[in-house]
Amino acid sequence: MVSGTAIINRTTTAVKAGNFTQAATTFKSFDEYWEGVEDGVKVKFPALYRKIEENMDTVSHGLRGNKPDSTKVLSALQALSTDLAEYTSSL
Repeated sequence: MVSGTAIINRTTTAVKAGNFTQAATTFKSFDEYWEGVEDGVKVKFPALYRKIEENMDTVSHGLRGNKPDSTKVLSALQALSTDLAEYTSSL
C-alpha cells in the first residue's frame, strides 16, 4: 500500500505543475489510504482526525471546478502532510 505522505507529495507535485486533473485523480487514492487508518485516528486522536478530515475536504473541493484555487489546495495539502507526520510519529 502506498503511504498517505507519498500520495500527498504526488498530489502536491501535480498541483504545482497546474495539472489539476491528475492531482484530483491522485488524491482520490488518499481516500483509500485514509479508510484503512481513520478509525484508529478517530479514537486515539479526535482533534487530529477532525483536522485531517477538514483538510481532505478542502483539497477535494478545491480541485473541483474550472479554476481550482492552487494556493488554498497547496495550503491544505501542507497541513495534511503535517497532520500525517504527527499521527505517524505517534505510532
